[in-house]
Amino acid sequence: MNGFPLGARRRKRRAAAWIVATVAYGGACAQSAIDGVDLEGIQAGWAVIAPSLTVGYAYDTNVLQLPTSADPPAEPDQVLTLQPALLLTIPFSNSSFRFGDVLTYVDYSKTPQTQGKTSNDAEADLTLNFGSLDQLDLSAHNVAGVAETIAFDPGGEIGFQGNNFTLHNEAAVFSRVLQGARGYRFGLERNALRFDSASNPNFYNYRGFDGEAAYFQPLSSTARLAFGYLGSRYDQSSVEDPSTVNRTESGDIGYFQIEGQLGPRQPYSVRLGWQRLAFGGIEAIPGGDFSGVVGQASMSAIVGGGTNFTVLVQRQPYRSYDQYNSYYVSNLIAGTVERLFLRGTGVGGSVLFGMNGYNQSTSQGDAAYYRQDRRVQLEAHANIALAERVAFRVSLARNRRYSNAPGAAYNNTVVFGGFVLGWI
Repeated sequence: MNGFPLGARRRKRRAAAWIVATVAYGGACAQSAIDGVDLEGIQAGWAVIAPSLTVGYAYDTNVLQLPTSADPPAEPDQVLTLQPALLLTIPFSNSSFRFGDVLTYVDYSKTPQTQGKTSNDAEADLTLNFGSLDQLDLSAHNVAGVAETIAFDPGGEIGFQGNNFTLHNEAAVFSRVLQGARGYRFGLERNALRFDSASNPNFYNYRGFDGEAAYFQPLSSTARLAFGYLGSRYDQSSVEDPSTVNRTESGDIGYFQIEGQLGPRQPYSVRLGWQRLAFGGIEAIPGGDFSGVVGQASMSAIVGGGTNFTVLVQRQPYRSYDQYNSYYVSNLIAGTVERLFLRGTGVGGSVLFGMNGYNQSTSQGDAAYYRQDRRVQLEAHANIALAERVAFRVSLARNRRYSNAPGAAYNNTVVFGGFVLGWI
């Protein structure tokens, strides 16, 4: 199930590939949502335009994340990246509508790019804040082209293979979540994933809905307790015949959560729940349902006056693209750290340790085994401010997956250097 996440509604995404647009719009009956916030960008009438351009060159030891047993083995490649982006904000008496778009052009020196070199990621949000303190948040998100698989595979089951797909998302959330007051949240989200049938026979399409209903009870001025329900209903179809539903997916989660603030910009959240994830249809695998405990805990803090760090622990099942399994359970612990200096210079890094477990056996000749994957991701980066709105960025990333499934293990190292111009 890829529903509303176990923390906030919006998913955490890689900054290089996504714009997170948190928006507010107000009218005569709306209340101010962003009082005291200075919008950065170029003023153009009522609008504020924040453009940016990232230009860089990378050395990648395994672009397509081929397995360690690949024959011939993966060869290093050089990668040119051009990434123009735009964030448009139209404020209305301290509220605003925002639209963001990122176009990415990637050119490999050696690796064939049979499914194109460009991808586009566009997102728009509209939030209405009423005088009653209720809030209506509407959003739409579209990814088209060749992009990273994390967009539809947050548990990292598969490696990047240059896949051409489109992912659509629309969401509506009606809520009243305020410190020190009782509140609620009702949300409905539609997701649809579709692959190019000519070149992705090992994947499948899906379309469906995620919903949430939650109640918030204050415990103190800085903490609150929440009880909620998350539900999902999806239809899955083959890439060759997207009009025929081969498998259905239904998920239900009941949870409770404690969240609050340890201090300014230091939120924490602990959620624990019970999930049932069931599959049906002509291609449903017998015994392929999940029932068990799920949870997530996260905390952010500031140390040393200017160093921010975040820690995340999570247990969550996800739908699987493995032909022998309906789902896998992802267990991970991750952390990020960021240190900002004057004039925009900053350094940071992240680390992730994860384990994906499968409960249905895989047959290989006369032998059978249960697939287990372990992955380690390390990243370090530095942004060196050269002038106002101009920075040099350098990063080093190391990704490795260990697996007992043939052809599932891979490793790669990416070294990137380039310039970032603008506001995003």
